[in-house]
Amino acid sequence: MIIKPMHWWVLLNIIVFILISFYYPTSFFSSELDGFYSQMLRYSFGDILSGVHGIRKLIIYPFIFLDEQGYSQIFQPLVMLIYIFPIFCMNISKNVKYFSVIILYLTFFLSYRTVLVNIGTYILFFLTFYNISKKIVLYALILSILSSGTLIVSLFFLFINRKKLFKNVTFINKMIVFLSCCLIMYGPVIHKLLFFSDSSKFGGASEATLDEALNVNLHVVLTTLFERGVLYISFINGDTVRFYLLMMNLFFLISLSVASKYKINFILLSFIYCFMMLFEGLGAHSFTLISITYFSSFWFFSFLHATTNIKKQSYS
Repeated sequence: MIIKPMHWWVLLNIIVFILISFYYPTSFFSSELDGFYSQMLRYSFGDILSGVHGIRKLIIYPFIFLDEQGYSQIFQPLVMLIYIFPIFCMNISKNVKYFSVIILYLTFFLSYRTVLVNIGTYILFFLTFYNISKKIVLYALILSILSSGTLIVSLFFLFINRKKLFKNVTFINKMIVFLSCCLIMYGPVIHKLLFFSDSSKFGGASEATLDEALNVNLHVVLTTLFERGVLYISFINGDTVRFYLLMMNLFFLISLSVASKYKINFILLSFIYCFMMLFEGLGAHSFTLISITYFSSFWFFSFLHATTNIKKQSYS
């Protein structure tokens, strides 16, 4: 096996990540960082969210086990490396891979769940441009279950890439995938509909039922969704940095939908991003970070290529 510069780059960053972890330990379960911690504490079998919460517990079980054994800050960063590693196995541009190591360092600034959702969104983002292994796509879909809003967005990604993913898949297997997605989404969708219609009455999952969901006021639900969206919150709170970052990212996507050879791809991505900005939070942040990674790699290597050509011309 030939060890390429990319392999050395990834290995170097893994070593740096491990060294930083010893001096700046982090762990999955921190109530100060993420409300997901309290969700897992309140998990109980029998309510409408028990199914999806059970799946979420299975996804993060290695972190739960280490936390119960008292080894959270020692070994959890190492386990996180295993979760992150598939992004380096994707069949994408090596230029983008060089900047993919940014995701390693997000664990020092964001909650572990946010990083895991980032990984899932990251993989599905590049599915739009490259032929990603179906196993890695499945892995991304599993990680997206950690956030209901991001899971809905992930299903959008699957839909727009359906020809690529399900080209040689039988009708029965397609139906199995479709029904599995419906079953996973059933609980979160019903609960979100009711919670956004009346958070005081339907704050707990045990109160949520299908009959109640069929009688919600959709205008109230959509208004509440919009008011909880990351774009509206950043505007109302005067968070100009986040607001302009979101708008700048949208501008880049729209620009590429005009200038790039992947016009349709970027139009679809712009639509998905608009949806996340208006009605979602975690997925929009993930998408923004991923887009920054993509654009940074594009600009850096374009600049490097241009500089190299100038030097060659000066010596010729």
